[in-house]
Amino acid sequence: MTKLNFPAEALTVFRHMQTIDEQCTCLERDWEGAYWKHKRCAACEEWSHQHSRLHDLLRLRPDQWPAIEHPDTESVPGNAAYPQPDREARGRYRLLEKAAGERESIR
Repeated sequence: MTKLNFPAEALTVFRHMQTIDEQCTCLERDWEGAYWKHKRCAACEEWSHQHSRLHDLLRLRPDQWPAIEHPDTESVPGNAAYPQPDREARGRYRLLEKAAGERESIR
């Protein structure tokens, strides 16, 4: 565990998710249309798998989904899946970012 009480494996998964996020090749999602028919690329499928893993490692409750949300994510008009920013998930993202940075600086 780090000073912020995150398991080391959770920090590793978090950093891996950041790397995967940069590999997305998805087409733009149509939030005003049939957004649920969107086909995710291989990177997004892997990111989703790792997100579930991170959720488990952090021992979050089902109602604490998503586990993380990038603080720079902008709300998209018509986005029925995520109509507004998740402040709690954004806070966890910031704390994980800080903890991962601390861990990397002492290596």
